[in-house]
Amino acid sequence: STLLPSGDLYPTYNSGYLNPFAATFTPLPGQRGQDNEVSPLSLFNESGLPIRLINDLEQRTVLKADLDFQADKHNRMKVGGEFQGVETQTRHFFYVGGPLQDLWSAKPNLAALYAQNRLDLGDLVLDAGVRLDYFDPRADFPQVIGEALESDPRLRGERRYKLSPRLEVGFPVTDRSQLRLSYGVFAQLPSFSDIYGLSGRDIQADLASDNVNNYFGNGHLAIPRTTAFEAGFTWLATENLYFDFVGYNKDIRGGIAYRWLTPSELLDLGGVTGREQTRF
Repeated sequence: STLLPSGDLYPTYNSGYLNPFAATFTPLPGQRGQDNEVSPLSLFNESGLPIRLINDLEQRTVLKADLDFQADKHNRMKVGGEFQGVETQTRHFFYVGGPLQDLWSAKPNLAALYAQNRLDLGDLVLDAGVRLDYFDPRADFPQVIGEALESDPRLRGERRYKLSPRLEVGFPVTDRSQLRLSYGVFAQLPSFSDIYGLSGRDIQADLASDNVNNYFGNGHLAIPRTTAFEAGFTWLATENLYFDFVGYNKDIRGGIAYRWLTPSELLDLGGVTGREQTRF
């Protein structure tokens, strides 16, 4: 059996006598969630479509410091850093019990260092900066996704780093027009559910029905990055009318997507050799 963080077992009950799609459904006596501690999920299955109970908790401790100063008459600089200590729990329950349930808890760390300089030469203004993002999942993940018994091998989640440069420049073309160009790389950490989801549940032991609605997180996901370029031209036609022309391009790499994996693909993803088949 799988334990909740508080030590309680997953709530389960036999919903075979229920018709979750019946508009006139009335719970049996003592079966409402607030009345029955053994089956609290009944409260969320009273009429109409079945509803998933999602119980999430997240606490963050954030430390941040910035130093902004004028280096000289042309350069203004900003340096800083931040740290986030996260403590998160997720409990997902469904009216049919075990096959669609998930539970995980984690205490990841996030951090960043950044520096920026603004060079102002009058007509020419140049902003340049760089940011370093850091993520430590601080958790062990199944080497083969879906194989999560105590006897199965687990790997420590790797620490991730992402360096993101930014550059922006603006200057006049004539006394009534201006050109500006910008380039930047932006990192966005995947959601925690995409990383930790179902990481502690075994397909055979916990998800014996092989429910196709389940999706597993991947503890080895890279940090997606977006490379953006923008060019703009502003023209002052009259004292009361101006035109602004903007073009941009975005290139996203490492985006998150869900897909079916064959047993051999799961083994390759976990770096497993000498096996041709998973346990399921």
